[in-house]
Amino acid sequence: MGIKDFLALLEGVKDVNGGWAALCPAHEDKKQSLSVSEGDDGRILVHCHAGCSVEAICNALGIEVKELFPGKNQKSSNSNGRGRIVAVYDYHDEEGKLLFQVCRTKGKGFFQRRPDGNGGWINRLGGIKPVLYRLPQVMQAVKRGEIIFIPEGEKDCDNLARLELAATTSPMGAGKWRDYYSEHLKGAKAVILPDNDEPGRKHAQQVAQSLYGKAVSVRVLELPELAEKGDVSDWLTAGGTKDELLRLAAECPEWRPGPKVIPSIINLADVEPEDVDFFWKPYIPKGKLTILEGDPGLGKTFLALNLCAAATNGWPLPGQDGKPEFVTEPGTVLFMTAEDGLADTIVPRLEKMGADRSKVYCLTGWREAEEAEEKAFTLRDIGALREALEQVKPALVVIDPLQGYLGPVDMHRANETRPLLSGLGKLAEEYNCAVIAIRHLSKTGGGKAIYRGLGSIDFTAAARSILLVGEKSSTGEKAMVHTKSSCAEKGVTQGFTITELDGFMWAGVSSCTAEDLLAIPEKDEKETETPALDEAVEFFLGILGNGEKVPCKEIREKWKEVGITDKTARRAREKLGIKFLYGKNGKPNCWYLPDEYLAHTKEHEQDTLGNDVAHTNTDGQDGQDTKTPIESAFGYVAHVAHAQSDGQDTLEYDDIAEGLF
Repeated sequence: MGIKDFLALLEGVKDVNGGWAALCPAHEDKKQSLSVSEGDDGRILVHCHAGCSVEAICNALGIEVKELFPGKNQKSSNSNGRGRIVAVYDYHDEEGKLLFQVCRTKGKGFFQRRPDGNGGWINRLGGIKPVLYRLPQVMQAVKRGEIIFIPEGEKDCDNLARLELAATTSPMGAGKWRDYYSEHLKGAKAVILPDNDEPGRKHAQQVAQSLYGKAVSVRVLELPELAEKGDVSDWLTAGGTKDELLRLAAECPEWRPGPKVIPSIINLADVEPEDVDFFWKPYIPKGKLTILEGDPGLGKTFLALNLCAAATNGWPLPGQDGKPEFVTEPGTVLFMTAEDGLADTIVPRLEKMGADRSKVYCLTGWREAEEAEEKAFTLRDIGALREALEQVKPALVVIDPLQGYLGPVDMHRANETRPLLSGLGKLAEEYNCAVIAIRHLSKTGGGKAIYRGLGSIDFTAAARSILLVGEKSSTGEKAMVHTKSSCAEKGVTQGFTITELDGFMWAGVSSCTAEDLLAIPEKDEKETETPALDEAVEFFLGILGNGEKVPCKEIREKWKEVGITDKTARRAREKLGIKFLYGKNGKPNCWYLPDEYLAHTKEHEQDTLGNDVAHTNTDGQDGQDTKTPIESAFGYVAHVAHAQSDGQDTLEYDDIAEGLF
């Protein structure tokens, strides 16, 4: 075959850079993606920029690959330059006029040709609009209400017609159905017979989609016991009959278009109302996401670890009057930290708070197999988190900080963060655990609390509760403010203190507001207070430095006499780690300095939470109560008194003693 003969087979041919460009016959080409050129030895060079192979291009043209090479053409009188024609299928219009032929060549190649008006043929369709095969017969069958079978090829249609069954197909094979073909099948009872391969099944769905709403009924019948790539002709050859085909068509269910997505829809009449369960009411709901936010160094992690201690022991947390309430049963904790070391920070703090460390688990990474390399965990690894929750079954999950576990996600883009938060929320609900995500604040000072969290506002929207932790710059008071609550009325502000000696202690209801905690400190405030604070420290050392235990009311009167303000006295007490002694009525009645200040040594440095904090003999004869980690966590708000009668612990609640802040 020469280059001119080859170009005559193509459509849309134009000269390009010493060669030609044309519409590729092997796919639905609309931009002339086929390049054609002639080699020095006369061979025809073809390349489809859409990726079609040379074999596919030749098959679509009805020629063999060897015909692209010079001296290898084997034309016959019935080849028309395309190889030997073995079958011809006539396509007619509605009136029965011949429009074009589809010719099948040896090797299952196909090409189309149209009459030239002089008894000859012109290759290609040119301006001829393709129509359905056996169109006049099919239109009459539709009028008679007969079933119209739609296989994939003309040979199949002819075999069905020999059984006196109406059948049609589209020219040029699978995937070439055009929507206007369906107009001729309006009102038809259509049964599509796909070839038993993936292209055949896709073609059947394309045809069904096009016919749906036009035909009276549409069925897709996959014939039983059909070999791979087999068709209805193969089925008939293997013993299939007309009656059996009609029976299978009648039993085949009607085709319905499936949605591209399957929505999950719940009728709310089927949903039983449930009360929200809380880990700590109203601050931390179970099955939901809570954000604990604040600036660095102001107590977020301390507070979270205190919650871990409470969770593992079933200890009380402050209620709306600042006094302790038992709110949860002892449970396990899953802790994730990307900022603090486990051995030098997390474990010592948990020890000081009296946590049951056997119930605290840390998720540090994950592996795809036991021998595989460990990978860093992020919230995108939802499968790893699910497995951890399944193993630990925690009552509380802490993520510290949230931004440390986002992975390659821009935390300022809602479309990137929302899927992570959604997945986290679904797991929290599934395992009914409270999830606390710790978040830093943005550097922008002031403003509404709800907008101060770092990252997208979507974090705030996704959380069901938000707790703001901070310090009031004018007084040094630390507090936790409930800034958002979607599951209950907002809780009161809870105050707390953090000292080197006593660690974290709840300090009762606080008057601090979110605005107080977010206010920008006045310039040079700390510098102006430093001399007064130093004087207060010297004052307390002078009064308590010899080991005296001074009544609360007396010591307050004395600092008032020398002009020390309550705020400065509080800061001095925190700096020195001054402790309280409690009477049998449960109220703090005396101040005293810890042993290390008295002896100027660290011999008694173990005088911390849970160790040697009672400062009393075991029989309670000096009128002082033995303290527990619960008492230390609540400071002067709660105490545990040992009843002398039966030796059982009873928890009592008393108001803050007069003379204390």
